[in-house]
Amino acid sequence: MTTSRAHAFLDTLTQEVADSFASNQHLMGFGPFLELVHSAPRAHLRSAVDYLRDCLRHYGQYETSSGVATQRFGLFDVPFDDGNGRMIGQEAAQRRVFGLLENFAQAGKVDKLILLHGPNGSAKSTFVKTLMRGMEHYCTLDEGAQYCFNWVFPSEHITRAESIGFGAGALRREDLPSFALLDDDHIDARLRCTMRDHPLLLIPVGARQRLIDSLRPKLGEDFVVSDVLQKGELGHTNRQIFDALLTAYKGDLAAVYKHVQVERFFISRRYRRGAITVEPQMRVDAGVRQLTADRSLGALPPALQSLSLFDAVGDLADANRGIIEYDDLFKRHPDLNKYLLSASERAVVSLEDRNLFMDVVLVATGNEMYLDAFKQSPEYGSFKGRIELVRLPYLLNYEQERRVYDEHMLRSESEKPLMPHTTLVAAMWAVLTRLKPTPEGAFEAELE
Repeated sequence: MTTSRAHAFLDTLTQEVADSFASNQHLMGFGPFLELVHSAPRAHLRSAVDYLRDCLRHYGQYETSSGVATQRFGLFDVPFDDGNGRMIGQEAAQRRVFGLLENFAQAGKVDKLILLHGPNGSAKSTFVKTLMRGMEHYCTLDEGAQYCFNWVFPSEHITRAESIGFGAGALRREDLPSFALLDDDHIDARLRCTMRDHPLLLIPVGARQRLIDSLRPKLGEDFVVSDVLQKGELGHTNRQIFDALLTAYKGDLAAVYKHVQVERFFISRRYRRGAITVEPQMRVDAGVRQLTADRSLGALPPALQSLSLFDAVGDLADANRGIIEYDDLFKRHPDLNKYLLSASERAVVSLEDRNLFMDVVLVATGNEMYLDAFKQSPEYGSFKGRIELVRLPYLLNYEQERRVYDEHMLRSESEKPLMPHTTLVAAMWAVLTRLKPTPEGAFEAELE
């Protein structure tokens, strides 16, 4: 690529990214976010379970006939990645999981853990991985936009009402409707929320309920606003900051909202945002650490410098506003699963000095043999009412099994020749090994 072409490419790329950033509304103040809520309340009053359900709906359903006509969800065909890694079969499990999500959404809360169970190799992990991949793509679309918020604190010279240059004119602190779009040079500290609390939680519960009531004509009768948004509260650290600022501004809520920077966030497995898989391990899934700022905690306003600010960290914090998978749940130490009793029923986890309030869909996978053993343990009685079992059996249709092998062969980098009908014969053999012997005398009555 010549120098001129390289410059032309860079200029085009720069413009494309700038246009995308502006059109996707990555950053905004609290006021513009409320305008978004009023214009599209169904999109911006969603909890994590509403979001996952809408994600499944987005890719549609269609009828498939693999021995028996049934409905299949298009998300599991992975249309956003040309079908790479699609999940073959398991339509019954797809419908069962979607039905559970519908029930949770209509109840306004997720009060149970979804446990996918089945033998090894029955696509349990693939099922959850495909859901996460679908959410990763859906969140990049306009209809899949989600927002969290940060706290921003302008630099000292703005706080003292001295002018800063904005083009031809100059603005003072009191003239700015928000500090959300200030350049980094004019910001001393930015405090990010690791839990990605919903921006509407910044509105006191009573006023938030009035806002929701005013939006009900646009929401429709079929939309149930979750308990998270109707009755939920800010996380511990955000509540500390909010109350300290409100006290410093002598109850001026508008002044507090100036410090709110609403930011669009994207679900990502790689960067551990809203899609987390927890492997069997010997540690707890959440904790706290002292919160840090962009430059220095000393740059925070005096009202905040006396606070001991800690933020939640760990798998549960990373998964908030999304989905968390406990892979091979029963291989974990039983003591590490006990917190799931309260987490699955009340969406609360107790930490050292605070309660962690979550908005997350809890999913786990487990081997059939381990599940049977767990049912015999004393702890099963406590978990039984807090778990929804979804079975993923072995495929018993050899054509579907063959498609699984064909998909693997297409992705394989092996250059070894493959004999015709190899995958067909292997699929037939695999299905035959999964069939149970017919009980002796089962058909004698029919013959008579």
